[in-house]
Amino acid sequence: YIEATIDNENELKERTSLLTLLENQMLTLVENYYILAEIEELNRTLEEKVEQRTAEVFQQKEEIAAQRDEIEEKNQRLQQALLEKEYIYRTLQDSINYAQRIQNSILPKESELKEIFPEAFILFLPKTTLSGDFFWFHEKNDLVFLAAVDCTGHGVPGALMAIIGYNLLEQAVNEHQLESPAEILQSMEKGLHSRLHNISRNELTKDGMDLSLIVYNKKTNELKYSGAHNPVYYFPPDSTDLRILNPNPLSIGGFGRKEKKKEFKEISLIVEKKATLYMFSDGYYDQVGGLKGRKFMKSSFKELLIRIHQKPMELQKKNLIQTLENWMSNLSQIDDIFVVGIEF
Repeated sequence: YIEATIDNENELKERTSLLTLLENQMLTLVENYYILAEIEELNRTLEEKVEQRTAEVFQQKEEIAAQRDEIEEKNQRLQQALLEKEYIYRTLQDSINYAQRIQNSILPKESELKEIFPEAFILFLPKTTLSGDFFWFHEKNDLVFLAAVDCTGHGVPGALMAIIGYNLLEQAVNEHQLESPAEILQSMEKGLHSRLHNISRNELTKDGMDLSLIVYNKKTNELKYSGAHNPVYYFPPDSTDLRILNPNPLSIGGFGRKEKKKEFKEISLIVEKKATLYMFSDGYYDQVGGLKGRKFMKSSFKELLIRIHQKPMELQKKNLIQTLENWMSNLSQIDDIFVVGIEF
């Protein structure tokens, strides 16, 4: 009996151990199942993220490709526009250069002036290729007509006004046979009004010109002067006394809303031998420079002429150029510059 009981206890222990082992294995299997389920869920989530990211990358790639195509198209348009602008610029520059050659061929040269006045110079420095300032002279019998003209603006607009001014002077002297400077200015005023006929009388415009005009009689040495805002500087021989021939306080043109009839007066004097005379635009003394970037000023221009007017004309021209360059330093030229010097 005792032996049977022991066998039963041993069998019970073995069964208990087996059940415990089986229970542990079942728990392990359950844990592994949950772990596997979590792994599968993670895999699904990862796959979804990969797919989503892949879709985003693909969309970004398409957007980048579209942007690249758009940029390339814009670059092509810009290159085409640049080529067109370069063509337009070259065409305009060629036209301006050709216009400059025409303007230079029309305007009198220093060598031509020296045929009448051996001691003379012309300092002509346009701000751009074309100039609104110009010098004009004409010889008829014993009379010499000289004009220094400063037209509104510079560059192309100034050059167009200069052509009008040049033609008005030629017309007054050659067609109308005028010999009085005041009458010539009056004729120019009337002629400019006629040429700019499209401008309404009620419209304000500054289009016009300032000038100094002299008529010199080589036989009698009489000089007649009339000016529109621009004076003439005159030095008697062997003297530092500057005489200013003052202009009329009027411009040629420059129509206003309350337009008044303009009357130009003239001055006459007898010119002595070895006297010097200067005609100019405002470009020289309006040029900015110096340490403070200020204008050269008319007073400094007068002092400069007082210092150099007794020197040979060629040396005077060099002094004017050197003084201007020193004054400007690295600054740009702001206007057309024009100075004419004559010794009688």
